[in-house]
Parts: sequence; structure tokens; C-alpha cells
Amino acid sequence: MRYPYGYMPARHMTVSEAAERLGVLPQRVRALVQAGELDAIRAQGSWLIDAGSLAKRALLTELGVATSSTRPWSQPIAWAAMRALDGDEALLSALDRKARYRLRRRLDDREPARLLSAIRTRARVVRVSVHPSRAAQLRALVLPSGITGAGVHGVGLTGDGAVDGYLSADALADVRSALRVRDSDTGAHLLRVVDDERLVQGLEVAPRLAVAADLLDHAVENGTVDGRVVSAVKALLGVVSSLSSSPSSSSSASSSTR
Repeated sequence: MRYPYGYMPARHMTVSEAAERLGVLPQRVRALVQAGELDAIRAQGSWLIDAGSLAKRALLTELGVATSSTRPWSQPIAWAAMRALDGDEALLSALDRKARYRLRRRLDDREPARLLSAIRTRARVVRVSVHPSRAAQLRALVLPSGITGAGVHGVGLTGDGAVDGYLSADALADVRSALRVRDSDTGAHLLRVVDDERLVQGLEVAPRLAVAADLLDHAVENGTVDGRVVSAVKALLGVVSSLSSSPSSSSSASSSTR
């Protein structure tokens, strides 16, 4: 998309401004755009960087997440890891011995914040709208995450009533039919779809690491970072870190939330 000379759409900034915000060289900003890690548009041959995308990138940097240098895990591995960090080894024990050993080593070698990038393929996100009278029914059919999930894990946040949670691809088809849910770029509800229902079976709330990652979708609005949400992310990551360093206590701590 191109715009007239001198016109800058709202919520966008120049490459130089973005570089100053991130504390990097302009070449680095252009590289992030090319890699798809910053949202941008073209105007008269120059990039204009989306302020929300930039704010989220700055937040990831603050949290110690290096997205471009981390290869994402497969969905089953991501869920085995997230559940294991909460003391739930149901999926980990289903892996073969070699895969189980390798994943344990990876979890031992990385801080939880650095795992946020590795689990980014944990689900595909579908933004939907539904009649307000059916929102409560929709909420009851998903595994809570985001703001609701943070509350279940003891990190209190208040939201606007929007649904944010996980369900299987098969369940999504049923939900669309039963509740007349419609895909919408401006929909208020986030459905996070996993390929295999077994990944989320036996859970009453998404794992802490998943909730922390999903909260990042709520952390930036109109280019401004919500400090309350960021504090919740850090609190969840702190609990995951303490649980992963204390194997004997992780199982009991996890079971107390389910």
C-alpha cells in the first residue's frame, strides 16, 4: 500500500524512529520487517513501522525473547513442554525415550521467557464474533487462557468479557455450527485452535507458559503497553521458573490449579 508524499498513517513511525525506540540501527529494523517480525507498510519507497508491532517487539526484547534465533517446536512438543513445566507429564511420558530426554534437556537449559518463542506454534489463532447472549456458552467450551487463565492461576486481571481460550479443530467446527460463531478480523474473541484434542485433554486451564504467551496479545493496544498485563506475564514466568527448578514441588503446585 502506498500513500502520498508527506502522509503518515496514524500509529506508524519511520524506520529511524523505530530504531531509536528499540535501541538498534535502522538496518536492523529493516531486517526485522523483512523477516516478518515487525509489521510495516510502504510509503514513497520507505517503510512505516506499525507502532503496536514495535511496542510488542520492544516488550519481547525486555522479556529476553529472541524470536528470530529460536526455531519453533512442533505443536505436540510445545504442549508436552508447557504441561511438564507445570508439573504435568501426561504428554511428556507419551514421547519416546530419546525425544523425552532431549526435551528435558531443552527445558533445563532455558529460562521460561526464552521458551515463549519456541512455543509460538502451539495453536493457530482465530478471531471471532458471536452474539453477546452466546458469549458465556462460548467461554464454557474453551480451555481458558489469556486474562481469564491468568486469574485461574492466581494472577488477577480484569478484562472486558472477551473469550480467550483453546479448543481442538473438531470442536471449533461444532462451535461454529451450534453458536453461529463467525470469523472476523475485528472480533472480540480469540479462539486458539490445536490440531489434536489430546493436547488439551485433562486440563481445566491452559498451562502457565501458554497463558503468559497469550497475554502478550493483550499487552499492547494502540502502540501503548499495558503495564498490568506485563506484570502478570512476568509473575507467571516467575512461577514457571520456580516450579521448573523444584521438581518435587511442581507436581503438587500444578494439581492445585486444576
